[in-house]
Amino acid sequence: MPFTTTGIAATLMKGGRTVHTGFKLSVPLVDSSVSGLRQTLAEADEFRRASLILIDEVTMLPKIGHHCIDQVLRDLMGNKEPFEGKV
Repeated sequence: MPFTTTGIAATLMKGGRTVHTGFKLSVPLVDSSVSGLRQTLAEADEFRRASLILIDEVTMLPKIGHHCIDQVLRDLMGNKEPFEGKV
C-alpha cells in the first residue's frame, strides 16, 4: 500500500494516496488528532491484508502522525506490537 506525505508525491505513484487520506487523518494534525479509520470500513480490510505499508518521505510526517498510524493499526489488528508488526 503506497502512501505519501504530500499530494504532489501521491500523483507520481501508481495507486498512491496521501497518509491523511489513507489513514483518515485530520489536516492539520494536532496533539488531540485521531484516525477516522474504523474497523467496519472497507479500507480497514486492506490494512488487515497488507504485509507492507510504504510511506514515502515518512520523516516529513509529524510525530503525532506516526502516533495516529500506530494507534489505528493496533486497534484494527487487536495487537499491541508497535505498528502491529507491519513492515
